[in-house]
Amino acid sequence: VAIDNQGTLYIATDNGISLGWNVELGLFFENYDDSFGIASNVINQVVIDNANTAVYLATNNGLSVSSLGFFDEFTNYLNGANVSSFSIRNGVWYLGVTGEQHGVYISIDQGETFTRRKLDPVDIVPVLDVEVTEFAIYASTASGLAVSVDGGENFNFYTPDNSAIASSTVNKVVALRNTSIQAVATSRGLIISE
Repeated sequence: VAIDNQGTLYIATDNGISLGWNVELGLFFENYDDSFGIASNVINQVVIDNANTAVYLATNNGLSVSSLGFFDEFTNYLNGANVSSFSIRNGVWYLGVTGEQHGVYISIDQGETFTRRKLDPVDIVPVLDVEVTEFAIYASTASGLAVSVDGGENFNFYTPDNSAIASSTVNKVVALRNTSIQAVATSRGLIISE
């Protein structure tokens, strides 16, 4: 779920994206699917860049981007990849990917090229969620929280064996911008760390 500067509500679903308007009048919804140029009807996450009016849809068939608002034409990237999550920081794109092409994908040129970063040496860890701050890249996985402080070159894993995380399955991480505080949602509860 995301909301833009005009108050439009964006809801990611398994049957496209639902947009909601007029909250004061009872919320009117319209649904948009792959017939509108979206890479897939299965939307895993929606991100709104209000500063640039861009809409990013992480789908199970790549990333769909409308750079001038939702009703502009969509461009699709990483077709065939199950993009579980998307984050943008200083114009750099970060994609969490599950499935055969799993990993963290980074694009410094707004999707022209992507660099795949493996989280572990044996390359078996799909990324459920990715979050980026000025301090680090955080990747939620079923094997713990992977953290990179060097732009994705190397990742360190935090698990119940070496940290206060109660479960290796980390579903979501939210990092408070411009701080080193993270909220980590696991299969056994919420952890707040600094």
